[in-house]
Amino acid sequence: MKETNKRSRGGVAWCPSFVKAGGSLRTVVAVRPRVFRSKIVCSGSFGEEFGRVETAVRRRAPASAWIPRLVRLAEHEAFNVRSASRALMLVRLVAERHSPSERVKLFGQPLSIVVLNGRRGSDVASPRDLASFVFHLCRCTNAGIRLSGARQDLSWWLEAALRQSGQAEALDLWMCIDGARGLTVPTALTEAWFGRMMDLIAAQKLPVRQLVACFHSFASWKDPPTLSLDVSDAWTEEIIRMTDMDGLLDAQDYASTLWALGKLRVRPSNPNVVTRILESLMLQPVDMTQGNGPHYSRMYESFSPEQMSMILHGLAMLRHDERLREPKRAEILQRSISSWIEASKQQMSQFDPKSASLILYSVSLIGAQISGLHEWLHIWALEAGTRNALLFSGPGLVLVINSFARLRVEPHEAFLHRWTTAFDRNLNKMDSRGIAVALHSLAMVHRRPSPQLVRQCCTALRSRSDPISVQSLTLEISALSRFGLDPGSDFLFKWFLDTELALRRGEFQCRSLANVAFALARLRPLLPTTFCEAFLHELELHLHESTPRCLVQFFWAFGSLSELGLRPSNQLREDLHLRVLRNLPRVSPSGLITLSRTLLIFHTEEPGSDLWNRIVESCKATINYNPGDLASNRVILELHDLVRRFERLSDPSRSMR
Repeated sequence: MKETNKRSRGGVAWCPSFVKAGGSLRTVVAVRPRVFRSKIVCSGSFGEEFGRVETAVRRRAPASAWIPRLVRLAEHEAFNVRSASRALMLVRLVAERHSPSERVKLFGQPLSIVVLNGRRGSDVASPRDLASFVFHLCRCTNAGIRLSGARQDLSWWLEAALRQSGQAEALDLWMCIDGARGLTVPTALTEAWFGRMMDLIAAQKLPVRQLVACFHSFASWKDPPTLSLDVSDAWTEEIIRMTDMDGLLDAQDYASTLWALGKLRVRPSNPNVVTRILESLMLQPVDMTQGNGPHYSRMYESFSPEQMSMILHGLAMLRHDERLREPKRAEILQRSISSWIEASKQQMSQFDPKSASLILYSVSLIGAQISGLHEWLHIWALEAGTRNALLFSGPGLVLVINSFARLRVEPHEAFLHRWTTAFDRNLNKMDSRGIAVALHSLAMVHRRPSPQLVRQCCTALRSRSDPISVQSLTLEISALSRFGLDPGSDFLFKWFLDTELALRRGEFQCRSLANVAFALARLRPLLPTTFCEAFLHELELHLHESTPRCLVQFFWAFGSLSELGLRPSNQLREDLHLRVLRNLPRVSPSGLITLSRTLLIFHTEEPGSDLWNRIVESCKATINYNPGDLASNRVILELHDLVRRFERLSDPSRSMR
């Protein structure tokens, strides 16, 4: 700490460890700009009084005991930019202990006086002094403290900081950018920082690890900025230039870069930026004559599960860039992830719940065909996952089971037992969406929880007061219908009430309507009249948006639920039948089975009708299009059986034979 105090400038902590460690992001991201309580203004009574105010704040004295003294200090002739920054930090720290209404009342006027009188000496203030001032001023305004009649003063200070930003050093930039996490930063100041970074990059005065740290901090903002093409190209080209210089960057630097690229949604002009980074990160086996077990390239020495999760999360956020789906780049992506999966088997015990859940979720979003992934999942679920399942938090539990569902992988029984125990333990801490996603994911991996756990989930969902989304309502009822368990009248009463309100607010889309209808057709509960009215009204508005799958679900639901209250009008029924006829060529074989079952079970159409005949023809065409051993294809075999039943109903003489 002695060295840090000695080197502190402008009242902002300077981080010697950044230089000592070569600027690695591992030493950077834990540091925050802060103001020291050393004498930064002048000696004598002014400095002593400032120290007494700081002591009062530190001891949590009432604001009324020290605010008047701070105002008197702000009116002293020795008060300048540095002391103003120091005063703003005190105001911000204390304001966070009060409610929003109290903040305005207690600190609005004092803050305005501090801002107004802090101008003294601003023309000779260093960039770091002004940056520190703006940092704490932004924190105060974001905390809800309004400047009483001093809006012009705020803009003046921002303009002063902008004038000085052209002289900022690389370390000053990083400290300001990283300190602004969680803030709403003025656009003009962000653009000034970008401009200064461009100048430093062009002059090769911004070390690459500080460059990585700056953009990692930008991506960590509450509202990440939008990068212009010039800025993103300058950043990515510098990374590529350093990639060609072997030894300058390690796995952490590349991981931070990919994560920032994804979080900032960067789309550089050079389409090979991501693949160049992936090639550098690829863990290639190395032929070693000594030692046992596989050996990997130098990059493996700095590779960890945390970095793997950060890299995959970044790639998941970049999945919308269609250029990554081109064959050559997609192959590099698959080979890179496969190499990490293979190498990580040696570190399986190091995968903590947070890293593992993020890795699984990110891989499920990327959607690439990864060799060895299923084997890795089973090993992890059997070893590390089973051992650490009880350490998962609520969100981690949801991410893991949802990832298994997305990847269509059934988890090991031992892991599932531990996961269920941990889920039960965390149930009271989870929100409605988390519970709904977890239940639906269990259904997707063909795992039916105990009736007791389902009842506990229904009780928890019924007692939640947090806003319930359409997605949660849909997932809840879909999961319960897959389990085939009665959720109970209390749960259904609240679910119907919440769903009806969402329907009347117009929050449902066609796909959600279809999923809800299909789930209710499985459960077959008694439907409230008001719910049916709201549902049918929304369906009339959205039926034209239906995909073939949605049409099949509606067709089955109306057949199953008509006697329970969901009776469409003649016009809506005719419209549905017409759309089914038009979309029959696009209906999947499993969809044809559902349509056929609806006709045969619920007798929604008379044998020989146009819809009846067209469905039968589509079934026959599907069977003929898939020749071969019918017994080897369950769907085709079932279609063949349905066609025979159709023929017997159409020709009664056949059933007599």
